[in-house]
Amino acid sequence: MEKLRISLYQRHITKGCRKNPSNCPVARAVREAMPEHLSDWKIHVSNLQLWITDHNNTNTYKAIFPDSVIEAIANFDETGNMKPMEFDVGLALVSCDSKKILLEV
Repeated sequence: MEKLRISLYQRHITKGCRKNPSNCPVARAVREAMPEHLSDWKIHVSNLQLWITDHNNTNTYKAIFPDSVIEAIANFDETGNMKPMEFDVGLALVSCDSKKILLEV
């Protein structure tokens, strides 16, 4: 399992959209934290987990958010309020094609 360090700043919160799984503050912060060679991968944030999928939909990583992040996402979706934070997520490869894609962070 690969780890990804997420730094969520005020700029992510300000530009983030409520109830938007690919453009919420957490998705914006994840996108910024992604290694350069994976920057075009799709990011989807739900209340509980993160999905990162390549542009061909053949390789997918999944992560479960820490409780503090789950609470922050729910609060942001409801009120539009969120505080900057840092957290780690463990990414597990849940599907892949015959060529293994390595996540180097």
